Amino acid sequence: MLAWASLAGACGAGPAPCGDEADCPTGTVCQPSGRCEPLALDPVLRAARAMRLLPVAARAVPSQADAGEAYRLGGPTHAVVLLSFTALPPGAHEATAELVLTPDPASAAPGQDRLLVVDRVRPPGRTGDPAVFMARVAERVIGPDSRGRYRVDMTALVRACARAGALTLDVALRVEGDGALRVLSATAPEHADRPRLEVYVP
Repeated sequence: MLAWASLAGACGAGPAPCGDEADCPTGTVCQPSGRCEPLALDPVLRAARAMRLLPVAARAVPSQADAGEAYRLGGPTHAVVLLSFTALPPGAHEATAELVLTPDPASAAPGQDRLLVVDRVRPPGRTGDPAVFMARVAERVIGPDSRGRYRVDMTALVRACARAGALTLDVALRVEGDGALRVLSATAPEHADRPRLEVYVP
């Protein structure tokens, strides 16, 4: 079942230090720089309805990359995580959106830059066929100085899926090269720590 909730906070202005989105006032988000920054310059988007969409399906490939409460992306086996989201909110064809991942607190920060890549995939069918990679849709460099949750801009894909009337939004997460990242999984005890899409609809 789709899980979503309105984001909450207190009104405020100007960048402030943060370690987590809960530290930031409404209309701002905790960026990797460790500062609260406005969601958008457009005042219409500042007043957007913000929704959290948790995945309705999640799978690690190979399965050993799923350690229960955390996923390993990349590494020697080039592990990939497949996430499926559904039921984009009305008006998503004009939305801004981010994929939000929480670093595994039990793992050390990457010692050097890692390139986190998000690919659009066609999901596996009922026959169990593997997912088909369609296109790279987003990427972000995660480095030793990255702080807080990892946020990846998914606006273009969310708008395209909404305009096309797609029933699901399916992506694969991977890390290029031989390095690895560990992020909390779709079964993490706290819902706020699970992978999610944050969609802001004007």
